[in-house]
Amino acid sequence: APFVPNAAIEAAAADGAAIPCVGLLNMGNTCFLNCVLQCLMHAPPLWCHLRLLGHSKTCARRNETGCVHCELEVFAAQYASERRPFAPRSLVRRVMQSGAMLFGEMHDSHEFTLALLDGLLVANLTKSPPPDQDTSLEMLERQTLQHHLFGGTLVSSITCSLCNHSNVNRERLTVIELAVQNSGGGGGVLGWVRGAAASVGVGGSSSVSLESLLRDYTAVENLEDYRCDGCGKKPSEAEKRADSRWAGAEAEPQQLRKRLLLAEGPRVL
Repeated sequence: APFVPNAAIEAAAADGAAIPCVGLLNMGNTCFLNCVLQCLMHAPPLWCHLRLLGHSKTCARRNETGCVHCELEVFAAQYASERRPFAPRSLVRRVMQSGAMLFGEMHDSHEFTLALLDGLLVANLTKSPPPDQDTSLEMLERQTLQHHLFGGTLVSSITCSLCNHSNVNRERLTVIELAVQNSGGGGGVLGWVRGAAASVGVGGSSSVSLESLLRDYTAVENLEDYRCDGCGKKPSEAEKRADSRWAGAEAEPQQLRKRLLLAEGPRVL
């Protein structure tokens, strides 16, 4: 059935939850995913749903093919009760299996995050609707816990200054990729990590905030080599249009402005 928000859980997440700080053991090239799991556990909306929703009690997939949501619940319960570092073997193996990742190999934190979110989506995705029902896959995805917590709506608009034509697209998103620059940490991978960490205030003074990164993400961008769907012109042809006019006249400068807006932001932010 489609996910329906629980008022008590929503209130608990809004009030803030007492989430413990627990270490996770490196099982061999798993430091990259340990940081992802610890960050996710300290997102109150996800934590409260894992601790209070009771998904595993009614899950039909747990004993069949395995369920990432059930594994997350078990992991959260252990995270809440442990006082010493532990190894999240079962959850990690399930996520890596669902994301076609090799256990023990070095992977990317972003790759593991996507595999975990995809696994959570599959675990909560209802069966496909009958062919006679006009329900898209995106509509079904929007009816899951994964979208409720991590989903959002991105609006992309391109507007032409010559004809005022505007092309607007809306799409579902679960990941926002923000550009964190190296703040002079030196060369090599370690230098980049140090510089990126310093830019967000880890190991040094903070020079970048999440708000400023989101402002950069949604800033207006001028497109030069894009043709307007309305008038058929593009800014890179502006000089040719100016040469075709009679002497002394200036061509109206064309600007194609692209902007991304978050019409609906993820609840975990």
